[in-house]
Amino acid sequence: MRLGRLDVCRKTLSENKEDMDDLTEDFRKKYNIPQLQLSMHLKRGFHFSIDRKFLDVKDFPDEFIQVDAGKKLHRFSSNELVQLNSRYYDSLQEIWRLTKIELGSHR
Repeated sequence: MRLGRLDVCRKTLSENKEDMDDLTEDFRKKYNIPQLQLSMHLKRGFHFSIDRKFLDVKDFPDEFIQVDAGKKLHRFSSNELVQLNSRYYDSLQEIWRLTKIELGSHR
């Protein structure tokens, strides 16, 4: 029974990542920024990044939030990506929880 829930959580996690990839592609097309990347950082989570040479901070669309202008890269998010990030980590935590339970039951 727990394995069924674990499979559902894994599928949800995968679908959520696909949604983030789709959102990235939508933003590339919407704002004509083909160099836009979806990146992941342990503390920041998923976020967008782009080399400074491709987009100046002053040219960022209002839709982009939490802008961090670094020396080489700009890192930022959007409200939709923040929500997807939250759902992703909720699913990941549930996977960890269910895996721990399942591994504990096989001792």
